[in-house]
Amino acid sequence: MKNKLYILFQGFGQTIKDWKNTKFLNKLEKNGRVFIYQNKWIEQINDFDLSYLTMDGFMQDVISTLTKKIPNLYEYIWIPIGESFGGCFALTFAILYKKYCNCCVLLDNPPYFTLKNNQYRIKMTEKMLGHKFRKLTKDEFINIKKIIQIIYLIMALYLMQNI
Repeated sequence: MKNKLYILFQGFGQTIKDWKNTKFLNKLEKNGRVFIYQNKWIEQINDFDLSYLTMDGFMQDVISTLTKKIPNLYEYIWIPIGESFGGCFALTFAILYKKYCNCCVLLDNPPYFTLKNNQYRIKMTEKMLGHKFRKLTKDEFINIKKIIQIIYLIMALYLMQNI
């Protein structure tokens, strides 16, 4: 049986220090190897080009960093874990590298990142408000996710220029 590699992605406003010295991290370390991906713009490390702010560029940096830090990377079963907005990265990572990922763990993740969760949220909102909403098709949902990614890119550019 292969060993487990837990790949942690932090949420907005959460630093790597927030993961360290937690009971959660200690339990993971007992069950496998732990790698905390350092999100450069959350950690305010400014040595990246603009392609890093796209999902493709971000994921390329994740896999490149993993390859450098863990020489026998492909001998592990990967388990991406994302907290809050980090869940978006963990889920994307699990989809892109599903051949190596056993599962994906989302902690306190916003429900709008998956179509099924989004449909469930709409259903619950309809019950609460007594108002029907039009159901999103898969293509519409993907387009909305692209718009959200653009908004995050604009926000990141603004923060880089003004902070």
